[in-house]
Amino acid sequence: MTSTWPCCAVRPPPSSTTWRAVSAAANVLRPVAGRGPRYCSWRGEPAIRIWAEQSPFELKDSLKRRGYRWNDGSDGRPKSWHIEVCETALDDELTFLRTEIYLRDVERRLQTLTAFTRFSSRV
Repeated sequence: MTSTWPCCAVRPPPSSTTWRAVSAAANVLRPVAGRGPRYCSWRGEPAIRIWAEQSPFELKDSLKRRGYRWNDGSDGRPKSWHIEVCETALDDELTFLRTEIYLRDVERRLQTLTAFTRFSSRV
């Protein structure tokens, strides 16, 4: 395909009809696609941060695949893996931790995050 764009590998921009269809599809799938906190804020729900404290080192890759992030403890928060989920996904995440990470019931640290507390250094 020959292009008049600066790089021949770049396609011309889609027509406005195509763009509207892609945008509409993204808006339909957005609420179902993610479990992350940005989806909670769109729905007006608070997010919940789950800390996987003292999780086995051997299972770090499993936590990473699931979307957990590492906190090194330099900011006063726990030195452990954590994830932020909507209230609707909380039970699934706790079940994952109980059945695949800890293999038993353990007390977990949970934090409710709102628009006011998400980026506060006091949380």
